[in-house]
Amino acid sequence: MCLSVEKQRNRNCLTRRRVDLAFAILKDVELLSEGRIVLSTGTLYGALARLLEQGVIRRSNDDSGSSGSNNRSDSVDIQKRKYYELTQFGYRVLAVEIKRMGTILATANRELGVEFLNQ
Repeated sequence: MCLSVEKQRNRNCLTRRRVDLAFAILKDVELLSEGRIVLSTGTLYGALARLLEQGVIRRSNDDSGSSGSNNRSDSVDIQKRKYYELTQFGYRVLAVEIKRMGTILATANRELGVEFLNQ
């Protein structure tokens, strides 16, 4: 896959509301982490179950925002597919986590300094 295509896909992953398949989530995590995080399906499905239970995500029947294939000739498989999307609560949780991580990064930068990062 072309790097520019990957960068565009990363940007799309982060900026648009979308519904996604578990398989697409696995690929997005690997892509966004530049290969540093590769989830197993067991790990992902466990996380999805917890996020569903906590109300952070919900299942959706709408595949219009999916990054997966929209090939409707695959009708048998389509009915088995499960799509997930963030809830309003999930977006609030995401905002809090982004702020928390930003604070951690700012603290590390302040304490360790830029010269540490350039070593």
